[in-house]
Amino acid sequence: MKIQNFRWQDGWPARTVAVLTTAYSVAITIRPEILAKPCRLTNPDGSVPPAVAELTRSIGTRDAAMAAALAVAPAGYPMNVLTAARVLSDGADAAWFARVVPAGQRAKVAGVAAGWAALELLVAVAGRRRQK
Repeated sequence: MKIQNFRWQDGWPARTVAVLTTAYSVAITIRPEILAKPCRLTNPDGSVPPAVAELTRSIGTRDAAMAAALAVAPAGYPMNVLTAARVLSDGADAAWFARVVPAGQRAKVAGVAAGWAALELLVAVAGRRRQK
């Protein structure tokens, strides 16, 4: 299947972040402790509680799928829709996780999710300005 007029350089800032997001998301899906340890969501012995591991894998799988699709999406409307989905999902993560994680970790966990959302939005805007 050939995608008409597909050029990697179109939307390259968003594609770059999408490739990096895909790699990170696959990593946390395989090894949830990569996300859980810095957020202090591990047990005292350093193991990841099953509920945290399941949620981390779910988020990692979702983010890997959306980021991989964004990395290969044609520039324009498809990239815009996928970018909006990524920003909204990370924004929702920031809002909801801040409500459910232990009080001492809320700012860090919400900050990481909000940071990803902000980064995705910034690279999308930068890519659009670059095309004009």
